[in-house]
Amino acid sequence: MEPSTLRWITLLSRKTQVYLTGALAPYGLTAAEQPFYMSLYYAEGVTQEELTAMVYADKASTARRVKSLEEKGLLRREKDPADRRRNRLYLTDQAKARFAAVHRDLLELDRRLVEGLPQQDRETLAHALHLMQKNMNQVLEEQRRKEGEGHG
Repeated sequence: MEPSTLRWITLLSRKTQVYLTGALAPYGLTAAEQPFYMSLYYAEGVTQEELTAMVYADKASTARRVKSLEEKGLLRREKDPADRRRNRLYLTDQAKARFAAVHRDLLELDRRLVEGLPQQDRETLAHALHLMQKNMNQVLEEQRRKEGEGHG
C-alpha cells in the first residue's frame, strides 16, 4: 500500500530535521531553533508572543528556543519603550554575521529537494503545497471552534 500524503510529508519533515541537525551545528544552531532564528532575521523587534504566532509554535517551545538563542549569544531582549512589561527580540551582530551562510545552506537543501523535477512540476508542487496549507488552516480553525464549544 502506498503511503498517504500525510505520511510522505511527515517522513520528509523528519528527514529534514535530521539533516538540519548536522548542517546547522557549525553555526551553533539546532534544527528546532532555525525557524525562530530565520523569522527574527526578517522581523526583528517582535515580541515573544508574535514570534510564537509567526513560527506556529507553542509558547513553551518558543520560550525554550528564545532562551537557548540568548544563552548562545545569538539573541538579545530589549524592553519595549511603549510597554516596559514586554520585551522585544533582536538578533545579535554575531547571529546576523552567520545569516548569509545559514540561508545559503537552507537554499541549497531546497534546491536539492526538487532536483530532477521539471519546472512545471515544481510550480504544480508549490501550488499544491500552498493549497494544502490553506486546507490545514481551515482544519485547525474548525478544531479550535469545536474545542471552544466543548469548554463553553
